[in-house]
Amino acid sequence: MGIVAVVAAVLAVAAPRREVVIALGVVAIVAALVVLFFTVRDIGQKNLQIRDAIQSETGRRFTDAQVHAYLRLLGITISLGAGIYISMLGGLVMLGGGIATITTAPKEEGGSSFEAEMVSAAPTYSPPAPPEVIPPTMPPPPGPDPDPGTIPG
Repeated sequence: MGIVAVVAAVLAVAAPRREVVIALGVVAIVAALVVLFFTVRDIGQKNLQIRDAIQSETGRRFTDAQVHAYLRLLGITISLGAGIYISMLGGLVMLGGGIATITTAPKEEGGSSFEAEMVSAAPTYSPPAPPEVIPPTMPPPPGPDPDPGTIPG
């Protein structure tokens, strides 16, 4: 389950889309819950597992006190090692990572249809506008003479 959580974390960092990041966060949370379930179950059922193992070997039924006496007689001490607690700590870290992944997923851009990889925070270059071209003006064409007999003057 740890490998599943690591793969989900790597993909969540690499994935640009909100839906993918949230889905991978859910995968990490589910993996964490599975790890925590088995870890807590193993811690809680340690004595039951030992009793079942001894009963299957001897073929007899024992009480917890008889199991402890039998183990003392054989010189066996059983305690939970660091590994089970490290496993529980790893499950808690995975759970926190999954929750953090979901809560920090990138926000959608107001219904925009842009893909996340197309959006950039870098300033874009836009060339300056070309200067306005004013066409040369020509004198107005001569109009019809109002009175052909007058001299311009």
